[in-house]
This record gives sequence, C-alpha cells and structure tokens, in this order.
Amino acid sequence: MSFTEESLENAIMKGLEARGYEHTLGTTIERDNRNILLYDDLKDYLIHKYPNITEPEIRRVIIAFQVIDRGDYVNNRETLSRIREGFNIKRDDKKSNLWINLLDFDHPDNNSFRVVNQYEIQGPQMLRRPDAIVFINGIPLVVLEFKSAVREEATIEDAYHQLNTRYIRDIPGLFIFNAFTVISDGVNSKIGTVFTDYPDYYSWNKVNSDDPPSEGISSLYTLLDGVFAKERLLAIIRDFIYFPDDSGKNLKLVCRYPQYFGATKLLENIRKHMKPEGDGKGGTYFGTTGCGKSYTMLFLTRLLMRSRDMRNPTIILITDRENLDNQLQSNFTKSKRFLGDENVVSADTGADLRSRLKDVASGGVYLSTIQKFNEEGNLLSDRNNIIIISDEAHRSQLNLEDSDRIVDGKRKHMVGFAKILHDAFPNATYVGFSGTPIDATMDVFGPIVDQYTMAESEKDNITSKIIYEGRAAKVRLSEEQMRAIEEYYREAERKGANYYQIEKSKREVSKMEIIVGNEERLQHVADDFIAHYEKRVEENATVCGKALFVCTSRKIAFDFYKILQQKRPEWFVIRNPGPQENPSEEKAKPIEMVKMVATRGSDDSAELFDLCGDSEYRKDLEIQFKKKESNFKIAIVVDMWLTGFDVPFLDTMYIDKPIQKHSLIQAISRVNRIYPGKECGLVVDYLGIRKELDKALYDYAGGKRAKQGFDMTEEFVGIVRETLSALDGRFFNFDSTDYYGNDEELQMKCLDRAMEFVQQSKDFERWFMDAVRKLKTAYNNCVYSDELTKQERDRIYFYSGVRSMLAKLTRGEAPDTAMMNRTVMDLLERAIISDEVVQLSMMVDDEQVDRIELLSEENLAKIRSIPGSNSKFKLLERLTRLAIANTGRINKLQADNFSEKFKKIVDKYNDRHVGMMEILQILDSMTDDIVELLNDELFRLLEDIKNQSTAGNELGLSPQEMAFYDILNRTIEIFQFEFDKDKLPAMARDLKKCADEICSVIDWSSKQDVKDELRMEIAFVMSDYGFPPEYLNGVYEEVFKQMENYKKNSE
Repeated sequence: MSFTEESLENAIMKGLEARGYEHTLGTTIERDNRNILLYDDLKDYLIHKYPNITEPEIRRVIIAFQVIDRGDYVNNRETLSRIREGFNIKRDDKKSNLWINLLDFDHPDNNSFRVVNQYEIQGPQMLRRPDAIVFINGIPLVVLEFKSAVREEATIEDAYHQLNTRYIRDIPGLFIFNAFTVISDGVNSKIGTVFTDYPDYYSWNKVNSDDPPSEGISSLYTLLDGVFAKERLLAIIRDFIYFPDDSGKNLKLVCRYPQYFGATKLLENIRKHMKPEGDGKGGTYFGTTGCGKSYTMLFLTRLLMRSRDMRNPTIILITDRENLDNQLQSNFTKSKRFLGDENVVSADTGADLRSRLKDVASGGVYLSTIQKFNEEGNLLSDRNNIIIISDEAHRSQLNLEDSDRIVDGKRKHMVGFAKILHDAFPNATYVGFSGTPIDATMDVFGPIVDQYTMAESEKDNITSKIIYEGRAAKVRLSEEQMRAIEEYYREAERKGANYYQIEKSKREVSKMEIIVGNEERLQHVADDFIAHYEKRVEENATVCGKALFVCTSRKIAFDFYKILQQKRPEWFVIRNPGPQENPSEEKAKPIEMVKMVATRGSDDSAELFDLCGDSEYRKDLEIQFKKKESNFKIAIVVDMWLTGFDVPFLDTMYIDKPIQKHSLIQAISRVNRIYPGKECGLVVDYLGIRKELDKALYDYAGGKRAKQGFDMTEEFVGIVRETLSALDGRFFNFDSTDYYGNDEELQMKCLDRAMEFVQQSKDFERWFMDAVRKLKTAYNNCVYSDELTKQERDRIYFYSGVRSMLAKLTRGEAPDTAMMNRTVMDLLERAIISDEVVQLSMMVDDEQVDRIELLSEENLAKIRSIPGSNSKFKLLERLTRLAIANTGRINKLQADNFSEKFKKIVDKYNDRHVGMMEILQILDSMTDDIVELLNDELFRLLEDIKNQSTAGNELGLSPQEMAFYDILNRTIEIFQFEFDKDKLPAMARDLKKCADEICSVIDWSSKQDVKDELRMEIAFVMSDYGFPPEYLNGVYEEVFKQMENYKKNSE
C-alpha cells in the first residue's frame, strides 16, 4: 500500500488531534464556500470572552474582517496587526468602546484550536481546496500543504508553488488572515510565508533549545511539538512574525527556531539578573556570524518593550564599529510599529544620549557605538529598567579597567570605553551578542544563555559551508619563513593575546611584514591569485566574481595593488556595470574591477593617500561592491570589511595575513552567507594558517565541525570522480566518442543524441540532472586542482553540456540553471549554432518574447523538422508557456483556460513511463510514437492560442475588449442563468471603457476610493444591460484582476 499525500495528511491530522486540536473534515461544514472564516467558532469565542457583547456588536467585529480587496501584503500586515494587537469597536446604546482581542494570548485554553482538511474555498474564479488549515477562534492563521514522501517527483517545492503561486492567486482572501504557511512531505517540513522565497523556508528542528536537532520523519513531529503546541503557536503569532514599517520588497519574516529560543531565554535571564536583586549581567548569546542575530535582537527588544514587569524599559544597543551600527540602525529605525515605540533613534554622542534620556522616565530604543562614550559622559541614568544590548561583544566593550599610559612622553590616565559605559548606567542590565565569545565576554555579560553554532547553522542551511584551499606551497615560502610565521603564532598564544595586541609589538610585526611583503613572494602570490581567480570565473564556479584579498599591512596591500596593475592593466579600466537585477534600486556606477579599501595614514605617500580616499569615498566603495552587477569585483583589504560586512553573493576570500582566534572566524564568515547558486564560501590560504583555522573552529564552530576542521578542496576531487563513475555507468551503452574529437558538427550531433538518451524516462532524466548538478557543484570547489586530468575535465564538460541543452529546452523548470558551466555554454554557442533546437531556443528567449512572432508558420515548421521527439516536445513545451504568457498579458481568463489544458498534456508526457529501464529500451519505438502524439496535441493547442488573438474579430471586439466579453460569458456559463448574449459585445466595450477611465489613476489598485468607484461603475453597466446584480462580486473581482494584469503588462 502506497504512502500518499492523503496518508501524510491523515497522519498530521491525528498528530494535531493528539496535541489538543479539534479535527474537522471540511466537507462536513455547512457553509457558503465563499466565506473563509468559521463564524460559529469566532462567535462562540467572543461570547465567552465578552459575556455582555450583543449580536449587533458581534456582527460589527466580523465585518471588520470583510475586506473586498485582494490578499496582498498590506492587507495581511494590517489584518495580522489587528489580530495581534486588538482593536476598538463602537458599542450599542452609547456605551464606551469595547476593546476586542481576537486571540487570548495569556490563556491558551480559552481559545478554540481547530484543524480542517479539504476545506473548499471559492475564489473569484477558481475553487481551491488547501490540504489543511489551522483555525484559532475561527480565524485561518496557518495553511499547510503536503506532498508524498515516497513519490520522488513530488517535492516540497511543488507544495511551495501550490501555496505561493496558485493559492495566493486564486483564493487571495484566505491569505488576508495568514500568519505563516507550512510545506511538508513527511521527511522535509518547512515554514515560511506567502511573501517568502522558497530558499528562505526553513525547518524547525528543535522542540526545546537544549534538544539535539531532528532529521527526517522525526522532524515532522518536532515541527508539531515545536511550533503547534498551543502556547508556542500563540507566542510565535504574537511576537515572532516581523513586518517592517515600510517595505518596498514585501518583507515578512517568521522567526527561525534559534531566534525564538535565543530571545525567550534571554528575556527570562534578564528578569533574573536585573538590579537591585540581580548582578546586572543579562547573559551572553553565542550565535555564529551570519545566522540572523540582528533579528534575534529585534525579537528580544519587542519582548522587553511589551513585558509588563519591565515597566516600559529603555533599550540601548551598542556596537563596536560604525558599519555594524549602520546595519542595526537600518533594521531598528524601520521597526517602530513592531517595537511599539516611536522613539527609535541613533544617538550621535554620549551627551546626545544624556539629553535624550534627561526628561524620559521610560521607553525608547537608542543605537550608538561604544566609541561615542568618553570621560565626559559621567552618570547618564541610574534607572534599573535600562537594558544595554551589545552587538559583537568583544574587544573595546570588555575593558572595564582604567590604567596609566605613556603618551607623547607624558603619563596619561586612560579609562576603558566599557568602564565609561558602566559608569554612565550603573544600574542597567547588560546583554552580549557575539559570534566569537571569549572568557572576558562572560565576565562582563554573564554566562552563555543560548547558542547557535556554525555547525548547526550550516546544517540548517542558514549559512553556507566554508571550504578551505591551502596555496602557501604555491608561492614559495621557505621552510625558514614558515617557521618564523609559526613562531609568531606561538608567541601570540604564549602571551594570551590576539592579533590586535600583538600588532603593537613593532619588532615582531616588522619581521612578519618583511617575510610576507617580500617583493619576489608578492609576485608569485599575484601570479597564482590571477590564475586561480580567472579559472574560477571562467568555469562559472563563482556567483558573480566577488572576492576579498586580505593583506598583512597597508604597505603590502598597496604593493600588491600595484603588482596587479602591472600584470592585469585591463582590470583597472573603468567599466560600466552589467545588467541590473532590480531596476528600482540605484544603478551601479562605472568603476574599476579592483580597488584597495583602507583608511588613510598620516605618513602616506601622495599616491597612497589619494588611493585610499576619505570616508565618503570608502562608503561609496562599499555601496558599489554590494551591487551584484557592479564591475567592482576584487577588494584588497587589511582590516576593513572583515567584520560586520554582509554581501551574500561574496563567495571567495584570499588570506595573506596572520589572523587568529575570534578575529579569524569573524573574517572568514564574510563568505558564509546564503545566496541562490552559491553552494559554499571558499577561503584560499597563502600564508599556511590551516592550524589556526582549525583551532578557531574548535573554539567557536561547535559539534562535528569543531572536531573535523574545514573541508579541503581535495576532498571534492573524490566526489567528482565518484559522480563521473556513476554517470559513466549509466551511459555504458552510449557512444560518446564523437564529442571528444575535433569535428564540431559531430560534437553537435553527439550532444543531440545524448539529450534524447537522457530523456528515455522521467526518472532517468531527473537522476541525470541531479547527478550532473552534484558533479558541477563538486567541480566548482576544486576547479583549480592539479589532480584532475584533462580527460576527466572533458567528461565533466560533456555531461554538463547535455544538461545545459536540456535546461535550455525547459528553461524555468530545470534546476540550478545558474550553475551551468560557462565553458560549455561557450561551446554550445560555437559548435551548435546551426542546430535548429538551439537556434529556436535562442529565438524564443524570454527577454525577446515581445519582439518576435512566436507562432509564425516558419517557427512551427522548424520545430516539426526536429528529429528527436523528446527534444521537440521540450521546445514545444517552452514555446507554449511563452505563448500562454503572451495571451495572459491581454486576456487573463483565457490564459488560465489554456494553462489547464497545457498542464494535462505535460502530465501525460511526464507519466508516459512506468517500469524498468530494460522494458523502456525494448519499447523505445512505441515510446516515440506516444511522444509524437503528445507533440500533435501541443501543436493543436498552439493553434488555439494563435486563433484566440483574432477571436473577437467577428464580434467587432479588440483583443482587450474580448477579455471583458469572456468574463461576462464565463459568468453566464458557470451560473447557468438566462441572458441575451447579443448584448455582450456592447456591454464588454462599456465595461472596458469605464475600467480604462477609472484605472488610469496612478497606483489605482492600492487606493480604496478608486476601487470603490470601479465597483460602482461596474454595477451601473450591469444594471443598464439587465445583467443580474447578484453576480456583481464575481464580475468585479474578475475585472479587477484583468485590469491589474493588463496595466502591469502594458507599463
């Protein structure tokens, strides 16, 4: 018996029942399926919660949810805000207003928790049936979608698209109320929102903070206990779903499990340690760099601000560096509504903060840097409901001592920044956040309260894995020089010092700089760096070529910069940026490919002084480097950009500087951010610091990661060879000899045959695509390895070439297009340019779809002449998608109709094979016949799509007017009422005319008064022609969608 999606659904229903939820089958609920709320549950809750509430007042509460708008971002944000914060309603008989809380957060058992599966919802056009919905007090707050764990072709990504594409489009009213969504196949279970991209859905892997992370099927039960326990679910809905005050990107975040545990555990620890009863040490949070600590701080701040026993506290966030402060400032100052306080500001100085706090008895969130506090600060406030949160709590925030030092030949009394801060707020409670805590961190802030290590973050795919490649041997360091470097580290360890302290020893640093900065050595380093970097770019082994090169000193950085300038002068030519991904953002400036990023020194030469620039110039460099399309690819740095510098598509760091301990972890974490197409971050070592890396991992990484050390690039050579062997085994009876010759026409035909060979069955094709993706990922991580032979590389190019061709035919569906090997793509352009398949795939490029006649007889004739039936189907499939998309720009209703027909044909193609490979080979000719029949169906569908563009000619209607005709005609067909269809052409013209006039207003779809006017004018047109008024809602929704769609595609 097969374990189907229905089996998984039933298992989860039973799991929620066991956790106290009422389970109801949707088909047993008597209701109008256009109504989404469970009115009886909501009414029962209100009567129980507010015993004196009247029937009219209950209706008034329910009306507050009746939004006639689409379930877009703003509606969801505002509705969820009312659910979380409550709202007023006017009472009968001039009574005082009644404050309504739709959920009882303080008493979970006072709420009704119901899970309903197969709950039918009639949208404006489509009837949809989500797998399951969790209702609390009749409000649909969580939507769950399932896929089978045993059907390989059914993935949770399919469940994601079901929710985030089809449901949000077809039943938008459901998502007005939605807190978050769940996708699951039983083995993988993730949560997110309908405004979340698929890579940002994540697993909830722990029930409690101290539990080991769960995997596989057990992770499903972890999700049920960790998220859907009643008290936990209410807490997440109330305090752990984040909307910024204003988001141009529709940002909505649900906390990850380490953020939930970190914030809640810190809150409890702060309560225990607040003065006067406590010691003022609120605790240390140890979270690996890049894991989202800034949002943990945001959630913690909300909890503190809303906590009754905190008495409306004042929160002060302190950072160690200005760029970190800018990051926090960006997050916090646009979160005033989330934090519940309008007073969220950045304090320029200690004096500025004192003046702001002078007349404030409570409240407020202030951001500052530790360096802005000085001796003049003295006492700023002795209140005990002040919480000071320190970001990256190390170095200057730990120096609580004062001392005498000799400065310019005179004794001067020095006071540490941290001591000044504690003197300014003697009764405050201090909390430290750090990715690299040291013993002194715990001395100041208290023990570690919660942690999320590098190992956990990598396993959860929150940060990328970091790969190590040692290249010190390539740059000719002598044994004596290597011993000197090792002695440098031993001396540092003996002194118990970090690199910043050791740097003060001029003799030791000078010795190190002599070794590292030797001109002959730098020449070798530059040669190897250029070859390594260019090979990675050539092989498309980097997302967009961004790299940091870390030098020991400013002088060495400048020397290295000049050497590169000599060896690659074209890198230093100002060039325009590439294509811009987000047109709404400010465009990147023309700039050189390489820049040195460092502060100026008082003794700099004029050339170096000008090169470093002022602070505004360096800020602009940061802005340009953070633009993916910018020509600024390589940054040569010394100390800058090694902490608090977040560029997700940065994937390579070259280290030629002695760094150790927490500073080393901070530095290499610049390449650990997640980004589409980025499998890992690469650290290239030119100084032989592998031992220091492993020591740092042992101290800060956690788990197996700490014991095993970094993965070496050589390990990926084994993965490449293992995957090549598996591919060769599946291709044992395929002759690929022609590919490895010099005849380009034979190469082309060989790739064409291989593509047909791969498409023998959907299972084999899927296995092949996954295997080559794995092969290419491993190859990208060892692309410069001397171990791989030319023959092995050629086989990699062959398999990647076949995958690339398949991806071209099915663009938009083939996984990981960005990972394709650029060398193979160049080969395809050179060697296969005469092939009809490639010509046509280039002709129907998505970017050119407006400029060509997709369905010309010439194009269709070329497709018919393609010999391979599978290749022909793939190209027809892609062409049909584009043709439907073109139709949808003018007539959304007909496009949806064509999409349904198209899906049925594609499903037939995908289901054409059942059984073993041997049977398929025996029945190969029969399979080709089946595919050709499906090709004929696609040709007929394309003909119907083509005819649609002229369907209105006989009625005297333009294609745009025909869209309105179809809306009216479809309404008549669905509801089967009598109406004179001869009136429809004139009625369609009038509808389009009034809609065009009303919707000409800028941003019309976001203005309620304009939408109300559109609704009223539609009602007038319907009345004029005798169209039954009870169908106004349906017609209005379809006209709204049509106009929104048409306006969007005509801009």
